[in-house]
Amino acid sequence: IFPGTQVLNPAFTFNKASVFFNFGATAGVGDATYLWDDIEFIGGGGGGVMPIELPLTFDDAAVAYSFIDFGGAATSVGADPVDPANNVAVTFRPNSAEFFAGTLMAGAGGLGTPIPLSATGDSATMTVRVYAPDTGLIVRFKIENISNPGEFIETDAVTSVANAWETLTFDFNNPNVGSPAINPAWTYNSPILFFNFNATGVGDQTFYSDD
Repeated sequence: IFPGTQVLNPAFTFNKASVFFNFGATAGVGDATYLWDDIEFIGGGGGGVMPIELPLTFDDAAVAYSFIDFGGAATSVGADPVDPANNVAVTFRPNSAEFFAGTLMAGAGGLGTPIPLSATGDSATMTVRVYAPDTGLIVRFKIENISNPGEFIETDAVTSVANAWETLTFDFNNPNVGSPAINPAWTYNSPILFFNFNATGVGDQTFYSDD
């Protein structure tokens, strides 16, 4: 980067690209025409690492998937318990986990593109495929601004099958008590999952999530 330029911060919102041809040249160097095409962002400082984007499939070798756990949860990329060729997020929730144990699913930088949440139609819902050890377990889904956690919304779904995949639908038009409503002016770029929310001392549990 040029002197005086900040280092790349994935928490910033970059939504305007400017190109300066023959930058630094003084006036009067003659007329010139430049042809240009195919602007592309390659993350990781040019190392070929792409930003984390939805859907989170955990299968793209060009994406450096990362997680931030809290409350005792521990998440990593691992094998699908049904299809070992498929990569999924594996969350271990120990018996000692806090009731609020959870994981930022896009790491410290958040998603490269914010979630376009709105109160209209399907734009208010998100889905997650979940493989849980039991039925009747609360899965809390919170999305927030990685740079301003005060901008958030959260809602719950409940598992209905055990030791099998199911798709849970989270309707943000029905937020939890105490959660703000959908605000299209806010930046939602950090998805956070809480498996078996509000439970303690229930034994070691492993949850799988995908897509």
